[in-house]
Amino acid sequence: MSGFYSNENLAGSLLTRGPVNVSAAIDCTFPCNDNRFMKGQRQAGFTLIELMIVVALVAILAGVAVVAYSRHLKSARLVGARTFIASIQAQQAAYMQQFGQYCDVSGNNVFYPALVRNSNQMEPYAKQWVNIPQGWGDLGVMPSGGNSYFAFNVRASDPGDSHARVGQATNALLKIPAQPAVGDGAPHPWYYIIAHGDLSEPTTTTYTDGSCGSPYLPNEQCTALATSSARGDIAIFNEGS
Repeated sequence: MSGFYSNENLAGSLLTRGPVNVSAAIDCTFPCNDNRFMKGQRQAGFTLIELMIVVALVAILAGVAVVAYSRHLKSARLVGARTFIASIQAQQAAYMQQFGQYCDVSGNNVFYPALVRNSNQMEPYAKQWVNIPQGWGDLGVMPSGGNSYFAFNVRASDPGDSHARVGQATNALLKIPAQPAVGDGAPHPWYYIIAHGDLSEPTTTTYTDGSCGSPYLPNEQCTALATSSARGDIAIFNEGS
């Protein structure tokens, strides 16, 4: 049959036609054609379903990465605020040792640097410490890098007013005790520190006095940190808000 080689065919071919490719002749024991090795084998490449699976996996990984990055930013900004509050505490202790009273930094109850929301800037925003109020200059402390995502309010008692509790000093969360009655002992000096930071994105908060508004502690609109001369530790409220 045409297309097949028998032993006799092969011998005759060698005698009459001269040298031939014996290995090719022996190997070709079936009808030869260009597509014989492609039968039953799938073409190389990706199917539509495989591509869709890959795209879905990439989208999931990207979403996870975005969430993780956002949490990392919030955590870093919170750590920065806690570190600065610790610096204020240390500076207040040094101020007391030198002057016999704490420094009333924010006598007008305004937070500095003020939280902002306008056409050019929106929280969370790294606010530069420029045109620093006198009280902050008296205390002599600034955040690392000269900017902060949080706004701060630092009040302290006035010895000329018998260290009366003013501002947020009566807030139970700050644990500043009431002054003793006249004749029951000397009044005690105190200070407190409150920080507000709007870490949510995007933000629609309306700010009052440079803060997230009243009540200062706790505050449902933003993340708040607080401590006092009586409390010692730094409390965090509504973390991440």
